[in-house]
Amino acid sequence: MNSSLSNYLKAQLFFALIVGQAAGLFAQTSDLGGPKMWQQKEDVEITKIVLPSVDVEELKAEDAINQANKVGPFRFGHEHIMDVDVFETATRTTLEDGGEVFRLEFSSKDAITMNVFFLEFELEDGEAVYIYDKNGRYYDGAYTAENNQPDGLLGTIPIPTNKIVLEYYRPEGIESNSRLRIGHVVQGYRNMAKYFIGALYTAKGLNDSGPCNYDTGCSELPGNPFGTPGEWNDQIASIAVMLSGGSRICSAALVNNTANDGTPYVLSANHCGTSNGGGRSFLFSYESPTNSCASNSNSTDGPTTNIMNGATLRASNSGSDVALWELNSDIPASYNVYYAGWDNSGTPPTEVTGIHHPRGDVKKMCREEDSPYYDTAGGAAVWWIDEWEWGVTEPGSSGSPIFDQNKRIVGQLYGGLAACSGTVNNGTYDYYGRFDVSWDNGGSASSRLEDWLDPLGTNPQAIDGYNPNQPTSSLDAAVQSISGVSGYNCNVTSFSPEVVIRNAGSTTLTSLDISYSLDGTSLGSISWSGSLATNQTANVSLPTLEISSSGNYNYEVSLSNPNGGSDENVSNNSGSSAFEVAVDAASAELSLTFDCWANEVSWELVSNASGNIVASGDGYSGTLDGVTITETFCLAAGCYTFNIFDSFGDGMNGSQYSFCGIDGDYSITDNSTGQVLVDMTAPNADYGDGTSHTFCIDTDEVPCQLPYPEVQNLSTSVQGNGILLQWDPILGSQGCQIEGGLASSSALVSFQTIQPNPSEFFVSESQLNNNTTYRWRVRCGCTNSIIGPWSGFDFFTWNSSKANISGSDEVVVFPNPAEDEVNFQLGSELNGFFVLRIYDLQGRIVDESSVFIESGQVVKMNVKELDPGVYILNASDGSTAITGRFIKKM
Repeated sequence: MNSSLSNYLKAQLFFALIVGQAAGLFAQTSDLGGPKMWQQKEDVEITKIVLPSVDVEELKAEDAINQANKVGPFRFGHEHIMDVDVFETATRTTLEDGGEVFRLEFSSKDAITMNVFFLEFELEDGEAVYIYDKNGRYYDGAYTAENNQPDGLLGTIPIPTNKIVLEYYRPEGIESNSRLRIGHVVQGYRNMAKYFIGALYTAKGLNDSGPCNYDTGCSELPGNPFGTPGEWNDQIASIAVMLSGGSRICSAALVNNTANDGTPYVLSANHCGTSNGGGRSFLFSYESPTNSCASNSNSTDGPTTNIMNGATLRASNSGSDVALWELNSDIPASYNVYYAGWDNSGTPPTEVTGIHHPRGDVKKMCREEDSPYYDTAGGAAVWWIDEWEWGVTEPGSSGSPIFDQNKRIVGQLYGGLAACSGTVNNGTYDYYGRFDVSWDNGGSASSRLEDWLDPLGTNPQAIDGYNPNQPTSSLDAAVQSISGVSGYNCNVTSFSPEVVIRNAGSTTLTSLDISYSLDGTSLGSISWSGSLATNQTANVSLPTLEISSSGNYNYEVSLSNPNGGSDENVSNNSGSSAFEVAVDAASAELSLTFDCWANEVSWELVSNASGNIVASGDGYSGTLDGVTITETFCLAAGCYTFNIFDSFGDGMNGSQYSFCGIDGDYSITDNSTGQVLVDMTAPNADYGDGTSHTFCIDTDEVPCQLPYPEVQNLSTSVQGNGILLQWDPILGSQGCQIEGGLASSSALVSFQTIQPNPSEFFVSESQLNNNTTYRWRVRCGCTNSIIGPWSGFDFFTWNSSKANISGSDEVVVFPNPAEDEVNFQLGSELNGFFVLRIYDLQGRIVDESSVFIESGQVVKMNVKELDPGVYILNASDGSTAITGRFIKKM
């Protein structure tokens, strides 16, 4: 770059880049602030391992055979077997603080989720391991020395991505003898695996289980088939999802012992496996906050943070299909679990109730009102159930307990053909391994339950459950939840608030006062009376709330004067619920067309005024090739940001793959005016990992709110006296910063343009060197603190006589995309010695050679070792320079 251009481009930066932080996943892990190398740019080296393709349909066909009779755990992922020593294989990076990071990346084009299973996991204090998606949106960790298991195994939680990064961090000064060896990486091929990361992903992958099932919340409704509302809450709290090997799911239950000491024993089935204890994970409290009760209505996602890692097998026996595990660490009090009671008498129950996680779905219940009877199945002694009256079990329910009329466990699910037929059951059977046989079957502690569940040696026939969260206060009224005033409400002005109160004390609660307010202003109070025993709840309707204008509100409820006295625990006396109201809102419609991988696509629409997610989409079926779906939004006057993501990082650019040939598309239109508010601008639908669009509706307001969108569609236009740099303007942008420099140099200088919605900048001929290739990029914003990310680089070659730029007719690049080699053919008038260079989008030369080219000759270049991505080919003979682009595919 000549000195005149340097002088011209020496203006100071006028924006500061803002880096946001996404939320992490915490699964019995430590919050250490997130991975060290998270969200780094592509120029940071990392070892990459591409997993081989698998036939997902064949896997599902195998599953169908096993699932027909609930044989074995419910499989949701394929295990790519390997033996990878992290310290020998991973890329090693030394940080500024002297610490070290080792990183590995695994990718699988068709994965819905990915997770890692360690054959050896042993860390020193201070070290940490994270697993995160390549896009920098979700992470699992930190796993530390606290996660070391006796058998050295550890399984991580599935993350919704098809590019997963493992990061190990070692602080400076630690002499480590740690071991990290990967036994397999799991490629998830069922949406249900997303349940493990819950609210971080929208819940469209829910409801894989049949519609005849009953959410556990149904048992709290008046007139429910399971008895008095709330009477099963303790037993429900004992049930967990059990993840084994990182790819299979069963159900399990915490069980009490005669010492009532909270030893974390977990009961499940022998056929769910009895190995890899350190690699097992247990998810508690995964329950829907709404109720789908044998209907086609959807459940909603529940909490997914109550996870325990690692267990030791204590007893197992195929004679009753039983397995008893002991968790390797104590369960935190915040999990609010319950240790279920049991009955080993063998007396047939008068009725039985099952609680389980069918297909890994949110917790469900089923009820058989008749007495089960003795039978055998697969050589095991079982309770036989001819037909369920309410609900059923499904694959994934295996190992779940069956409770008698006294709410004590009498067995665990072995198998059966029961399933849904629409919203009713199919009229067939299930069978459960008998707890009474499991109690003393076999000649040693490793084959029976009594040695573990009766440490006092009292030999009881039955014990009740143990609640470690029994109240310590006599009078303690608690606000459990507030409903009816939450979320985004479109054209709704009247609300019916409801509060769930709970007796958290040991004295029966008979009266209290309930006060309610809006944004700190009192609206009044009511008196409640009734009779609530310890831990029982009551739904209390509050006066109707009228809202007349759009805005963000906070509804508060507080309790006082329990039984006319003083509450002994005021920490749980109040609660609040934030909500947004849109009055006289407009209608807008999203039109979304998929390529061949709809399962990679997710999106969200965010209100800039509140940050609330107005609408979102995810968990789409992978069979929606070329299908267009629509979503209608109800939007109050104001500005919004539409974020669309792709988990593989290639947008919806399906046409680059010969077996697809379909590009996706999207737009949002104002239904009242027909104005297109959002339109996809990414070339070939390749918006990478994700992109954002900010727009306003029914307002003169100019959008200026994080996250600010990335500039799209950079291009150059040859003028008579220079080059015009152009890009798509962003509504509301007040200025843009441009960086440019020689393509062969890492140095960049910046210049700026400050005006409303800028979209171009001119560089005069006098400021350019002849036959020289330049690169440039741009970012825009509206204040120093609100600015978008840098765009990718665009390239142009300035030639005063030919003005050849990227995309001219004088160069042909094929095949495109390329796999092992790319062909480069110049125009028929060009010949002689040329220097051929390949640049990546960071402007680095990744390959260079000199060759004599005859007119029309095809030159082959080996690109097999290049990472997948977009590259620039440049050919120069000293007087003429020509560029072309190509894509290196995986």
